Amino acid sequence: MKNYIIRPIAPHLTIYNAQWNSVFSIFHRISGVFIMVFIFFSTLGLFFFKFYSPTIMCVSFLWLFNKVYWIFISIIFIIFMSFFYHLCSGIYHLLLELGYFYHMVKIEKMSKYSLSFSILISFFYFFLIRLLFINLY
Repeated sequence: MKNYIIRPIAPHLTIYNAQWNSVFSIFHRISGVFIMVFIFFSTLGLFFFKFYSPTIMCVSFLWLFNKVYWIFISIIFIIFMSFFYHLCSGIYHLLLELGYFYHMVKIEKMSKYSLSFSILISFFYFFLIRLLFINLY
């Protein structure tokens, strides 16, 4: 009987180190899908809003909003984050396609900058909308 040596199936996968650019490209696609799903359900909600009484819809929305306030606020922040991340990373990919940032160090630095800028602008818009909403509420 032969003694089999345990070898990895694909040895190059065990030493693979993911690059920032590939990870951010995948997250760019995921955020685009998330935005499209949000737009679809928002449009569907507006379509149903047309058939129901606006008073009933507003009262039920305010009741739901008061019950799950922090979940609603978290969803708004996630939507802001995905939108601004998609925007910043899209601008970054356009600049990459135009021929800027050929060096790997610049690519990693700009991808990290786009992520940090999207987080920063998401927090800014989130708190701005929250302040406006608190003043209206």
